[in-house]
Amino acid sequence: MVQIFADLGKTAKKLLEDDYCFDNKVTLKSATNNGVVYTSEGVQDAVSGSVSGELQGEYKQKSYNVTTKLNTSGTFFSEVALEEVGVKGLRVVLNTTVGKSPAGSIGLEYLHSAIAATSYLNYASNPVLNGSLVVGHGGFSIGSEAVFDTVNNSLSKVNGALNYSDGKGSEITLSILEKGQMGKCTYSHQVSSNFAVAADLRLSRSGDYRLFSMGTKYVLDDATTLKAKVDSTGSLAAVYMHMIRPKTWVSVSSQVNLNSLEKGGHKIGFALAVEP
Repeated sequence: MVQIFADLGKTAKKLLEDDYCFDNKVTLKSATNNGVVYTSEGVQDAVSGSVSGELQGEYKQKSYNVTTKLNTSGTFFSEVALEEVGVKGLRVVLNTTVGKSPAGSIGLEYLHSAIAATSYLNYASNPVLNGSLVVGHGGFSIGSEAVFDTVNNSLSKVNGALNYSDGKGSEITLSILEKGQMGKCTYSHQVSSNFAVAADLRLSRSGDYRLFSMGTKYVLDDATTLKAKVDSTGSLAAVYMHMIRPKTWVSVSSQVNLNSLEKGGHKIGFALAVEP
């Protein structure tokens, strides 16, 4: 199945970004008898000590999904997604945000074995039209996305990508971003059932920006996972995740700057996640 443009290279992104938490976070999930799943999350900023929180509710049915979120900053978000609308693979999504920065969008997503297309209209004060198209066959995909600013009557973003995925966790994506001003290559490889690696290289056309990141994930056993990553700025991070009882995970993340070990400013975070 071909992926939508936003998901190209997602395997590497998840390995390099997910699970790391350099604040203190608690996540609690619960489910009701009628299928509503509630997620409560509290985060204490490791630097300022400030505390924020979010409550999410999600209700899924075969023909539609409803998701709502309310956070301590006073922002309310809702998403209603209608599945298989008239045509197999067609999805209609309506998003609404109420708060300090009200926003909303309505979109269409179409997924097929050889094509994936999306179209979203942001109907806030400055309407923006976002569209993408990906076609593929035999593991290879090529796609593009563009953002049209209706106020300035111009394309504000144009990106393109070429992707190969074996469907088993190994993937490589070559991307041209920001109207050709930025190039990116992401690579992920599932070496074995319990060991994976990933890398991300970004270069600007002008040559004034370059960033290389690489990371690994190792599953020690059913209850313990280790991840580590390093990038060309000297940032080294690691996370240790352990299931202390069924569906209850504790993780410890740390980050140090190898170029300034003596200056301090290194980070450490703790996270607790409890699922129903």
